Amino acid sequence: MTILFGGKIDNGKVYQLKTLSLANKSEILSLQVDTIDSIDIPDSLQPLSEGEVDVILSGKGLVVGVYSNEALVAFRVLLEPPLDDEHLGLDIGLKNQQLSEAIYQEISIVHPNFRGMGLQQLMGQLLMKEVKEKNYRFVLATVAPFNIPSLKDKFLHGLEIAALKFKYGGMLRYIFVKDLKLDSEFAKRKQLIPMGNIEKQQAVLDLGWRGVGIQCIRDEWFVVYKEKVN
Repeated sequence: MTILFGGKIDNGKVYQLKTLSLANKSEILSLQVDTIDSIDIPDSLQPLSEGEVDVILSGKGLVVGVYSNEALVAFRVLLEPPLDDEHLGLDIGLKNQQLSEAIYQEISIVHPNFRGMGLQQLMGQLLMKEVKEKNYRFVLATVAPFNIPSLKDKFLHGLEIAALKFKYGGMLRYIFVKDLKLDSEFAKRKQLIPMGNIEKQQAVLDLGWRGVGIQCIRDEWFVVYKEKVN
């Protein structure tokens, strides 16, 4: 492992941010199981299989982890996806020759006792810096509707909703994208659409609009859509 930096998190505990390797595989899988078991809607996360962890840690991606008291309490993953028919780039209209320029923001796991301390954002900032230093153009990710922390995280890092489709064997997912070489330009018009109104969101996405944020109005979550013009 390489120690990237350290400090104190909101609860005052000392932490270290490290890059992870195959030697950390069992810690990664164990923390993933413990975390998913603790959440209200397990289907809101698509866990990594043991095989996927092997592939990522063998050079097809990057995993950073947060340690506190020598225990892994959070990790976040970048994945170089295979160039196959399931590639997320095909869902948002990328051309075949562009697929190799894309990398996935994969799962982000934080132990229940360490949530709300900014660890997901901290790891995301580091990984986005790594992506920008390499030759990738597109950052892609999926998030389940109503997974509010993960939705906020993606918007914080500049990703936009480009599609809303069924993935992973029939689970509904927003498909996010960030073009690192071309900033999106938007018309002044915008729409706030209830997050639960799937058909209306899919309709505006099919017209080229992008989801750029979320708002909670009177206990109901809305997605902010803007018309993309470039």
